[in-house]
Amino acid sequence: MKTKNLLLTGILGIALAGVLLTGCKKDSTATTSSTDSDITSAQDDGNANTVSNDAKSVSDAAMQTNGLHAMHGSFNFSAYYNATITWAIDTTHGTGDTLYIKFPSTPTQCGDGKYREGEIIVYWPYEPGRYLWQAYLDSNVTITEQFNGYAVGDASNNVNTVSGKRTWTNEGQNQGGYENWNFTANLTLTYANGGGTATWNSIRNNVLTEVNGTWYYSITGSVEGVNRKGADYTINITSPLYITNSLSVNFGTIGACDAKAVATINGVDYPFYMW
Repeated sequence: MKTKNLLLTGILGIALAGVLLTGCKKDSTATTSSTDSDITSAQDDGNANTVSNDAKSVSDAAMQTNGLHAMHGSFNFSAYYNATITWAIDTTHGTGDTLYIKFPSTPTQCGDGKYREGEIIVYWPYEPGRYLWQAYLDSNVTITEQFNGYAVGDASNNVNTVSGKRTWTNEGQNQGGYENWNFTANLTLTYANGGGTATWNSIRNNVLTEVNGTWYYSITGSVEGVNRKGADYTINITSPLYITNSLSVNFGTIGACDAKAVATINGVDYPFYMW
């Protein structure tokens, strides 16, 4: 069985405007063309990135505004996300607290326009007397996020279920003296309305890097997955991606945070929408 290889090349100061897909067709009895399979792989990878970063943003907002040991603010998380949050002592991972973010049992629109249901669970370690958000900056600390019936989408009848686990581990300073984090994710996306299932296994290293007075996240790593049509694919970042403002990769026009994206295959652009 052969596996698709998708190569990503980083451009300084630019998020990611497209994806270059190369490789050979997976052995299959399906009638789907190689190009169709490539587009589906690009869509599924983009969707996994989107939901992964979105879940982290939701968890960070819950922790920073309403949580025990957290940095309190004026943002009303519960009203904005239509969710309740609770904390419990973490008896699984050692010292720390467990954050439960519970959305309604049916898809409900949140303040950002997305519909969500189910639960996000985050195991958040901390040292006594320190805020939870400081765990990001503590060497050898791992924050773990899991999902319980969690689904998100652009309409009440089009939410896609996410399962699996993702972690961040602070690795301290690298040889260049920059703070860096290892990121791992093993997620399964189950699309609404019988749209199929895709797996996404990502390993990355994010380095907070200064270039000519501007700070970036320099990202390296790889992804292995199976798209919703059953085709295996791999992604390798052949040179670091330099991302400004957030850890998210922006597929589309620079500065436009929307669902539009473009996959570039053998020099040809294929527009598509991420959910």
